[in-house]
Amino acid sequence: MAYQYPTNEPPSFGRHIDLTPIAERVLRLSHVGEGHRLVIYADNERTKAQIDAFFTAGEIVGAETLLVMTTPRNSPRDPRQIAIDAMGHAETIIDLSCASWIYTTPFSELLDRGVRILSSMTNPDTWAKLPPDARLSALSKHSAGIIEATETMRVWSASGSDFTVAKHGRMGTWQDGLVDEPGDWDNFPSHQAACAPLEDSASGTMVINPGDLLVQIKHVVSSEIRLTLAGGRIVAVDGSADAALLRNWLARWNDPNAYIMSHIGWGLEPRAEIGSMQMMEWESYGGGVMVAFGSNDGRFLGGKTHSRAHLDVVLLSASYSCDGTDILHEGRFVPAELQLPSFS
Repeated sequence: MAYQYPTNEPPSFGRHIDLTPIAERVLRLSHVGEGHRLVIYADNERTKAQIDAFFTAGEIVGAETLLVMTTPRNSPRDPRQIAIDAMGHAETIIDLSCASWIYTTPFSELLDRGVRILSSMTNPDTWAKLPPDARLSALSKHSAGIIEATETMRVWSASGSDFTVAKHGRMGTWQDGLVDEPGDWDNFPSHQAACAPLEDSASGTMVINPGDLLVQIKHVVSSEIRLTLAGGRIVAVDGSADAALLRNWLARWNDPNAYIMSHIGWGLEPRAEIGSMQMMEWESYGGGVMVAFGSNDGRFLGGKTHSRAHLDVVLLSASYSCDGTDILHEGRFVPAELQLPSFS
């Protein structure tokens, strides 16, 4: 089963006029210009204005622009071979599919060939709200440097979370909604940093509080969920209604790898809103601790877990340390260099 992010939008007559300057800015900051081979991959659940915006922007910057349009791929999530063949000739792919395929083998193979892929899993309003920002890009890259230099990370909270992970030898990654070099992947819009911890290292208790977020389930938690972590994986899910929801979601995959911690890090986007109900605003939420379970073997993360399942959990009031240095205290950044800018 694929993850889908359909939009329930009014007719988008002329909306691409507002979105095209944003798409053009993303392309120019990603060094897409004259003669660049640009492929837009989309399906018919995507809002037409978003497809039109990137197609028009590609023409404006002088790229050789091709649109590959399909229906959503649910099982398997891999694009059809004819689409993969077309994307294989690209220098940059704009991935506007609503059925995510970022953890599939073809996705990593395209990156290995040096193709850059910029995904977008959100609606036009979030595009307009969270355009690229140089200050947040710098914070994302700096955060990835902190994570990369770290050996052990700890997360704790007043409600009882207290767990550690090890990441020896694993890279720190960032997202800033742009693709900079061959083989790069990113998600527009997004500002966050993370890593794939060692798959057997997570240990302790993780408490998901009311108000925290189960991203792919599209659910704001209303009752406490208590996860026991051992040997890198979830070994118990305790609680009431929301715990049952999570247990059932994990069990539906019939895959023990769905319970392994996938990646961990923090969001850096002060413009993001929980009420938007948009995946990338939740994942990027400034000061949120994102902990994921399931697949992490994408080239851009460097983990070893292969699974059809992937779930991001965002803790909104947690504390976070890297090798004993506090990064977040109850959802607020501690180091002066990580203080988020304000936006009018």
